[in-house]
Amino acid sequence: MSYILSWDYGLGGTFVSLYGDTTASLLTDYIITNVTSGTYYKFTYRARNTHGDGPESDSVTILAATVPI
Repeated sequence: MSYILSWDYGLGGTFVSLYGDTTASLLTDYIITNVTSGTYYKFTYRARNTHGDGPESDSVTILAATVPI
């Protein structure tokens, strides 16, 4: 059992896998370092087991922002 985490690079286009295609490791967090402040990024995930991939989740949009002063 594993999962696939995908994102759209903030361009509103096709989702690309970030993590999980072949691993059985289930993370509780994932850090992405190449983001731009003020850009919206969309993420989806899907579960994978011996029967194949489950349906893709609804997308979640996150605004990359700077730390408040």
